[in-house]
Amino acid sequence: MATSDISGDFGGGIKLTCILDEGNPTVSDNMIDQSGAKVTGLTWASALRKGEWVALSTATSNTYTACDGMPVTETVSNADDFVIGRIVSEPQPVVMPASSSVANSLTKRLAGKYYRVATVEVYVCTATVEATLKTANAVAVTPGGVSLLDVDVSESAGVEVLTVNDVAAAAGSANWFSFHYQAKAAGAEVTILLGIKGFGTAAT
Repeated sequence: MATSDISGDFGGGIKLTCILDEGNPTVSDNMIDQSGAKVTGLTWASALRKGEWVALSTATSNTYTACDGMPVTETVSNADDFVIGRIVSEPQPVVMPASSSVANSLTKRLAGKYYRVATVEVYVCTATVEATLKTANAVAVTPGGVSLLDVDVSESAGVEVLTVNDVAAAAGSANWFSFHYQAKAAGAEVTILLGIKGFGTAAT
């Protein structure tokens, strides 16, 4: 069936630089470039490209610090609940791994910056802000998870920095979510990238 490209595709959303989790790389020193020369290169287990739709990765490795503040996105899979947008720039490598083994897990890839980044049009929120998460030991904050965060009134009123707390599941704002992971803990203060879809809730 033919697909029309006449109208309707105007894009939009918020453009964010995102880490692409493309799975484990295979590094080879036996690749041939266009000139015929043998070079070192790699292939990805699940390579992504410009124009492809992606989902937000919910891996516990994806803390704000480990990701340098960037969301982590991955290929869309069956029954995925976190499809957030599409890639609109050519993916660019950050650091080339010297071997396959140094980048054979997401944790290793984040630590060594063995990944590609790209601009993603994110369609699931109207704004993103950096916020301080002051953990209240109520719940782990998971990427994309809603109803887990409330504005901390005592920390946010009269100051320029937004502070949120983790709250019991389903007790927080249904319109706010974190792009990053934070384990359940008491008294930690970390930075997260907050996605805002609508009205938030606040508590002391």
